[in-house]
Amino acid sequence: MDTDRIQNMLTSFMVVSFIIFLGLSGLIFVREAELTNRAVSLPFAFLFLCITTLIVTGKIHDQPSLARRHLRSWLIVSVFGVLLAAVAFTLA
Repeated sequence: MDTDRIQNMLTSFMVVSFIIFLGLSGLIFVREAELTNRAVSLPFAFLFLCITTLIVTGKIHDQPSLARRHLRSWLIVSVFGVLLAAVAFTLA
């Protein structure tokens, strides 16, 4: 596996998800919305994706031979976090 290419893609994904998180948080701040589960769940999902991507990028940098395993675990954890945020959004 080309670990440099994987790390560049994950870093780009992390930056984009953090920018989306900042935009959604700024929108909540500017509109002075109440902090309910529904309002906070979507920015939380993007922040969660950003943090998990940062962790996995560091793990791949430390252990490039286990890149495939780290990507698989990152995908599982990310899907679980996004589904949790979606449940919080729909049930609120």
